[in-house]
Amino acid sequence: MVFERIFVTVGTTKFDELIQSLNNQEAYENLIQFGCQKLTLQIGMTDFVPSFLLEKQDEGEILIDIYSLKPSIKEDMEDATFVISHGGAGSILEALGMEKPTIVVVNDRLMDNHQMELASSLASNNHVFTSTPSNLLEAMTSLSVDQLVPFPNPDITFFPSIIDEIINFEN
Repeated sequence: MVFERIFVTVGTTKFDELIQSLNNQEAYENLIQFGCQKLTLQIGMTDFVPSFLLEKQDEGEILIDIYSLKPSIKEDMEDATFVISHGGAGSILEALGMEKPTIVVVNDRLMDNHQMELASSLASNNHVFTSTPSNLLEAMTSLSVDQLVPFPNPDITFFPSIIDEIINFEN
């Protein structure tokens, strides 16, 4: 499996564990083995500094771009050949809408974990892969993108048709 351009997003939240799982020598070597040439990390609202990856920026084996927030991540997601996303619905649906192979890394420290429910449901239908920060690299080595099923486009006529039925029913 080749992950040439990887985009990692934690959204507007603080999810240091996801960034930390990539901020070490083992992860860096695995990324090189995966064929990663460009790694873009959107690290959100955090005090954590991914110092290992910042040091690696100058080495040139992998082009590394790290930022906290931008008005839009659309350009980074479009450029990616693979997305690693936190469990937020907006980020996941944006990646699926662009038909990007995606691994959803669930924050397993959240109580009442709605992220796990969403990720598990999408994974059970083979739309995404799932992981936790502690097993992200292991999950990436076992991925088979061929197994993924494209997420269906929304039916934008569905809701208006229900409204039409209600209005016509009342008349």
